[in-house]
Amino acid sequence: MTRFPSDRIDCPHFLRDLLTSLPQALLVCEPDGTILVANPGAEAMFGHGAQSMSGKPLSILFTPEDQDILYANLLHLVEEKGNVDEQAMLLRRSGTRFMAMLHLRKYDHSRGCLLLAHILDIDHKKQMEKLLQEIGYQDLLRVANGVGHEIRNPLLIIGGYLRKMYTSCKTTDQDDTYYQCILDNLKKIENIVRKIDFFTNPPKPAFFSAPTELVVEMGVSSFSDELRASGVHCVIEVEPVNLLMDQNLISRTLSILVENAADVLHDGGEIRVTGVTREPWYVFSVQDTGPGIPETALASIFQPFFSTKPRSAGIDLAILKRIMDSHMGKVSVSSQIGQGTCFELFLPLERRRLIRHRNLAEQGTTQH
Repeated sequence: MTRFPSDRIDCPHFLRDLLTSLPQALLVCEPDGTILVANPGAEAMFGHGAQSMSGKPLSILFTPEDQDILYANLLHLVEEKGNVDEQAMLLRRSGTRFMAMLHLRKYDHSRGCLLLAHILDIDHKKQMEKLLQEIGYQDLLRVANGVGHEIRNPLLIIGGYLRKMYTSCKTTDQDDTYYQCILDNLKKIENIVRKIDFFTNPPKPAFFSAPTELVVEMGVSSFSDELRASGVHCVIEVEPVNLLMDQNLISRTLSILVENAADVLHDGGEIRVTGVTREPWYVFSVQDTGPGIPETALASIFQPFFSTKPRSAGIDLAILKRIMDSHMGKVSVSSQIGQGTCFELFLPLERRRLIRHRNLAEQGTTQH
């Protein structure tokens, strides 16, 4: 514990001056959240006078929807753990809301316990980060959308004239081979254009309660024949749960992962598709016994048009990431060279975090 040199510093005056000089909001409260002291930073941040805040509950700074559960859980967690760091939407006296970072600390001293609340306004920071991300990302989307549009029309023209030329000029069986080769490659380009269209203009998710086992079946079934022909063994183990999701979009993410796994298993192997509850998430995973992904590439594989495969456009995993973002989920990947790769898709069991939708004190848990 830090000690003030009492021969050089008048502690009460020093602490008073320290509280006054801090630009951020700092409030000293009773353990139950009753405000004892608010510094000028708190006055400026929330618009309440220091005197008017004294004796009021800290909950006056929270939005109405967070006062019953989130606020109570924060106090409970501070009591149990001694400290909590949490982002929350707070409320100014004017009624405007802003995103804040709360640092709550339990302070024990000879006269009893105190709760110290240090609050940072991070709303501007969040907005700037979002803006900076969107500037580059939106430019990329516009370029991709333009490329897709510019390619689509020439493809239709080429395909049409090719068919006419083949019909009128075919003379040998070898012409059939050439014609089919050209058609196959045109179809590949058309498929890439369709993926770019999906990436730049993804459909808005339609959330309905859907069984996890059905979603996995939809995602894997279209590859059953291909996997058998390649000697790839597919194992499916899914805990049956009904999740609020767009089952077509989530099935597509699983299809992407199964297709990628099958593509690297040239001489047989195994793909394991699982689904399990891992509070507060439901986690789908697709694991293969392929060659693995180099560690240097793992951080970039979800970026559009990045690929470790020479024949891949690098768009599928970017689509997957967009779908997971639209579901308020997340995706992770782990890989070992020579042993295989595992992708995990995390979907929230609840739309609100545990700390916001369930009373922790009533459940006798400190789960955060």
